[in-house]
Amino acid sequence: EEAHLERAERICEAVKLWNRLDPEKKKPLRTSRSGNASHSVRTSNKEGSHTIYLGDLNSILEISEEQMTIKLEPGVTVGQATKALTAKGLQLKATLEMEDATIGGLVMAT
Repeated sequence: EEAHLERAERICEAVKLWNRLDPEKKKPLRTSRSGNASHSVRTSNKEGSHTIYLGDLNSILEISEEQMTIKLEPGVTVGQATKALTAKGLQLKATLEMEDATIGGLVMAT
């Protein structure tokens, strides 16, 4: 999907720019997602960090019924993935009862 490749390229360019910063001035690189958007009990203060926007990475890119796989961006929620799979008679191997948890957040345990 062209839109996905454009979003991925934007992120790659932002990371490359961050990598070129003077090491003495470089701050940790973190997502710009609000700490309130997390299901984690840890607090997260992003002041003093370089942030990168990932909020538009929320598309389901492909569902392969043959391979029994779903290819998606990290901002897709459990609810969105479940709805798309259910429409094809499929389901996630393990499902949370938290529809708004993102797949990326679950993978990163945040």
